Amino acid sequence: MLFRLTYNVFVQDDAGASAQQVNWSTASAAPAADPRALTHAIQFFKSDAAGQRVQDITAASVRRAKSRSTVPVQLLAVPLEGEPDCVPEGFTATRPLRRTIADVRQFDVTRRLPLLFDILDHAAARSDPAGYLIFTNSDICLTADFYDSVRALLLAGFDALVINRRTVSDIQEYGDNPGLAAHDVGEKHKGLDCFIFPTAWVRTFFKTESCAGIAGVMRPLLYNLVARADRLLFAKAAHLTYHYGNDKNWRSSAFGEYTRHNFAQAGLMLESLSLSRAGQQFEKLQRFCVLHGELAGSGPDPGSGPSRSE
Repeated sequence: MLFRLTYNVFVQDDAGASAQQVNWSTASAAPAADPRALTHAIQFFKSDAAGQRVQDITAASVRRAKSRSTVPVQLLAVPLEGEPDCVPEGFTATRPLRRTIADVRQFDVTRRLPLLFDILDHAAARSDPAGYLIFTNSDICLTADFYDSVRALLLAGFDALVINRRTVSDIQEYGDNPGLAAHDVGEKHKGLDCFIFPTAWVRTFFKTESCAGIAGVMRPLLYNLVARADRLLFAKAAHLTYHYGNDKNWRSSAFGEYTRHNFAQAGLMLESLSLSRAGQQFEKLQRFCVLHGELAGSGPDPGSGPSRSE
């Protein structure tokens, strides 16, 4: 089902009693342009053997989806400086990320975690400025028709998409055939781990120092899209991406200070927009936060990304 949560945000499924149910034809609008220039960026990183296997399978699912796509797709890997071996086959490397959260703030335990908006800046610099940027976590696999489905949704007139993953069984349950997970419908998940939006928007974003791999990292990106979009689709029950298991490593107390940092950054963004009251953008975001139950800093954001061991 499709609901209209606010005047610029549509939610597929699970919208709550405050939203108005609509049909897809009612929600449709003429697209600004045929979205044929798609760039998909992923921040692959050095990991242990288990984590590397998941990233390898993710990359394979992306290459498979590209091979089935009727839309030209550019694949980008955004590596940390010193990790050139983390660029999978079929991906083009962006300029390496030179900064990590350790360069902008001190924590009790130092971790080399990249900054979300540095990743997006590096990806946008290698993308068609007239096209669309797709950003997913390095453990989010794609179904074979992912790119054609994204194009269809953009052609329906949505100018930005947020697609929640499906959670399938743990990877070991598929034995030597992990690709079978693509056919598993799995379960809905609340995590934020797949975003599609015009590449040109990146330069207009309100940028925080949120760090990847930690709870809450994607909240500022979500808020930027809500504030910027005219017709955003929040697909909460689509079977387009999937994730093996739901281990929630990022909830470990070892990441507590980083989690608090990320939610503080999300709160800073909301506070800054509130103080500036930046016209329509502020009104869009304020309405969304009220109706979607957004309280930045109130707790972990499920599915914010894989944890790292540095």
